[in-house]
Amino acid sequence: MLPDQQLNLIKQYLYKRGCDISSYKDKYISRRLAIRMRGHNCKTYEDYYDILIQNDKEINLLKKSLSINVTKYFRDPDTWEEVQRILSFYVKEIKEREISPSLRIWSAGCAVGSESYSIASIVHHTLGNHFLKYDVKIYATDFNDELLQIARRGIYEGEILENIPKEFLVKYFEPFAKGKRVKYNIRKMVDYSYLDLLKDNYRFPKLNIIFCRNVIIYFSKEIQKEIFRKFDNLLVPNGFLILGRTEILPQSFKESFDVFSLRHRIYRKKLDSSPPPIAKKVKKKQNLKCARCGKKFDRLVDLRLHERKNSCIKYRCKLCPKKFDSEIRYRAHMKYFH
Repeated sequence: MLPDQQLNLIKQYLYKRGCDISSYKDKYISRRLAIRMRGHNCKTYEDYYDILIQNDKEINLLKKSLSINVTKYFRDPDTWEEVQRILSFYVKEIKEREISPSLRIWSAGCAVGSESYSIASIVHHTLGNHFLKYDVKIYATDFNDELLQIARRGIYEGEILENIPKEFLVKYFEPFAKGKRVKYNIRKMVDYSYLDLLKDNYRFPKLNIIFCRNVIIYFSKEIQKEIFRKFDNLLVPNGFLILGRTEILPQSFKESFDVFSLRHRIYRKKLDSSPPPIAKKVKKKQNLKCARCGKKFDRLVDLRLHERKNSCIKYRCKLCPKKFDSEIRYRAHMKYFH
């Protein structure tokens, strides 16, 4: 069996066990499989497949391996400086327009919560003394329940904390066991919930900012476009979309978004934007024809309705232009006039 066939066999088996990875790129799947295979000294996908079908524990471990959970607080610190500038700009805009001071932010693919708590901390810091005047809501989602449980607890230690500025570490964290715990006033700002970007509906109110960093790069181009289309629909005009450093907005969405910072992969939705239309398959016309009168129809339902109403011409006089829709009238015409 060829390597590609062996890989498809594993993907099909995972699908049967409730894990659909068909939307992920094969290169990404292969890299994650290689990690698991090395742990079992497997040289081929076929060898690893034999282990999978015999070991339910290994299936769960592979699912976790496929989950994207590399995370740190304030990952790419210079990007977070740009985020702080965005928040300052947004707050200033609200004050100038004197509109309802609300802020809705979504962290898509939040993993253990380091990104969502980074967002909460920087929002609280930027609003400062005006924080209580604003209605702030941060939504954080992931498709891994175990990671969401860690995020809700907000307890961390080790390398994940190394990028946090000292000011933030003192202000928003408290000592807990061997590590740190996010303070309650920051934890309550974030609403964690399960969501699969590939399958579930995005049931959120209109959003001001969407963070989706280092997530979509693992999906196929078709799936990426569908996710961006949903992001576009959710963002308010002038709302921000923040991607990872290795990700870029597809060309088809350039009419909906302006580049706010190409280096940091930050895009801003235009005021008069609308998402690009979904490509639909055009069905070929059937060109159905009535057997009685020769009238043509594009749809079978129209032809059937035409026949039921008996509105078609069934009989034509060969000696004059007269036409009849019943045999009785046709014979009477022939008898008395011809």
